[in-house]
Amino acid sequence: MKQFMKIGIMIILIGLYYTSSGLANPSEWHNMPVSGNDQGDLFQIRFEIKSDETTNYTITIQPGDQFSLVDGNLTMTKNIPINATRTYIFNMKLDNDVEDGKHPIPYTASKDGSSFKSGNVYVRAGTQTPGFEMVVFLAGILFSFFFICRRQRN
Repeated sequence: MKQFMKIGIMIILIGLYYTSSGLANPSEWHNMPVSGNDQGDLFQIRFEIKSDETTNYTITIQPGDQFSLVDGNLTMTKNIPINATRTYIFNMKLDNDVEDGKHPIPYTASKDGSSFKSGNVYVRAGTQTPGFEMVVFLAGILFSFFFICRRQRN
């Protein structure tokens, strides 16, 4: 029992460390948009930035060959007051028919011209099969169930 408490305390401390280290930086969030497979299908990519100081924050996307912006704006800049949150919405469409699955759209988030986060937004097109995250989630549930049943027998 003491070992489980030590592990729990370590997990809490690690979580607090990562949470507190993120407080000094702006934070960025984006959705995982869903689209159909057909040319012309519309969807939105939403970004949210919580500022760490009052300044200009910019989101830039690179839609590539499969996607385009409805309004043609690849970059959005907003002046965000300290500790405030703003949402950036990119209205997108499919330029070509695409296969089922996740399709990446690269992005960069900047503060006063200096990048603080970059990565991919994955557009889920068509029918989705359970991904790796779902398999890990189900395995975790099964492992927890097995562990609880075993502890109750002892």
